Amino acid sequence: MIMPLNKLRIAFIEGTLGARKVEKQLFFMVRVLQRPSALSVVFSMAQGEAYERIFTQNYETRTKRGR
Repeated sequence: MIMPLNKLRIAFIEGTLGARKVEKQLFFMVRVLQRPSALSVVFSMAQGEAYERIFTQNYETRTKRGR
């Protein structure tokens, strides 16, 4: 049985949200998952990174300080 996307809860744990290709791909994955209402949260172990503002403005994002 395949679970509907609106019932999925997905957490992405990322060391940093710097300006690398990995963060750009993460942004695209979270964006695609948000469209069908899947709950996805990005946890970052660093603050002040290049992609942090983009993620926090658009998606639920938590840093190591629990923001």
